[in-house]
Amino acid sequence: MKKIFIVLFLFYSQVCFSYQDIKLLDGIDLHLKSNPKKAITSLLNYNDARCVLIFIKKGDRDHTWINFNLSDNLSDLYEFLNKFDDDVSIRCKDYMYRFKTKLGYQEYNVIYNLDICKNKIISNDINIFLLSHTLHGEDIEVLENLKMSFVSFSNKPPITTNYDLFQTSGIDGKKYKNIYEKTVWKDRKKFNNDKEDIHFAIVARKEYAERYGKDKSYTSIQASIRDFGYNSRICF
Repeated sequence: MKKIFIVLFLFYSQVCFSYQDIKLLDGIDLHLKSNPKKAITSLLNYNDARCVLIFIKKGDRDHTWINFNLSDNLSDLYEFLNKFDDDVSIRCKDYMYRFKTKLGYQEYNVIYNLDICKNKIISNDINIFLLSHTLHGEDIEVLENLKMSFVSFSNKPPITTNYDLFQTSGIDGKKYKNIYEKTVWKDRKKFNNDKEDIHFAIVARKEYAERYGKDKSYTSIQASIRDFGYNSRICF
């Protein structure tokens, strides 16, 4: 009986780690179910940014948008989040994050999105655009870290698709071909008697212009983790 208990405990601990401890970017303590104040403070401790709070007031149909800086006095915001019982989103589209490159650490823009329900984070996602392979190499560190997190969550293999797009140059008016390779890691799992319905996805899109060759290739990354469980449904 004791052995069964130990096995169950270890299994539950692994499940908890598989999503509650997943952080999309190293150095930022932001994950599902974390307190918004703790998460926003962690974002600010890393870097300041201009963000927007988006929600619908009771009785309204249109969204209310409130701009703020992470470095502002946010006591009113935290009080609002603690009392508001509907869905709230926070979007930071000019957040600067330091990525490791062959030339040291350099800042790149990251779009950060958070969804909050009853003062808990139920979703967060990031968008990172055009990381150069010349600077970051083929094995981009942030993507490798995300892949490791996904492996802790799921054993589903990634799906890769290749496609081409022709784009008209604004300089000479000619059409040139861009080559893309999109790889998707995606899975959805339920835990705790279906009360927690976790969706974790990573999309990496590698691209280069045919006329410039693979030496000038880039990768853009989108990663998201969300709880669709019944504890969150009241907010949708």
